[in-house]
Amino acid sequence: MVTQYSINIQNNSGNDQNYVLFSKAPIVTGTVQSKIWSNVLDSAQTQDTQNATFEIYRQYYAVCGTSHGSIEDGVKVTVRGTKPVNLGVMQDDGSTTPGTTLKIIVNKDSPYFDVNTPTPNSYPNAFEIDTQIDFTAAEARQSEFLSIYNV
Repeated sequence: MVTQYSINIQNNSGNDQNYVLFSKAPIVTGTVQSKIWSNVLDSAQTQDTQNATFEIYRQYYAVCGTSHGSIEDGVKVTVRGTKPVNLGVMQDDGSTTPGTTLKIIVNKDSPYFDVNTPTPNSYPNAFEIDTQIDFTAAEARQSEFLSIYNV
């Protein structure tokens, strides 16, 4: 399920305003020759007495593929598949709603998500990826498979 957040700002400043929503404050080292804006999520302009609204959506994705080397900057990654996933939820009454379960298949030495999605079965705050019964972590490392999630 996609989570949506809305931020509403009422401009009662007496002037037109520009509002900017940052993901976090920038980390700056050394001499800066111009403004740093790489962390701007959204911006809005409003006239006096008008509203500015920011809407943010969060969806988790599972990603599978291969990497050549450890996962860090500059490493070549080949993405074979992405799928949106839901995390499991612990309900107020103590019951759980399982998160998404995906199945990985290996075809021609590459991992792919199976087109048939199994019944959800993961723990709260998680999703799961099932593999073939004979698949091992050692095989994944040797074949340089990766499976990550992304928000």
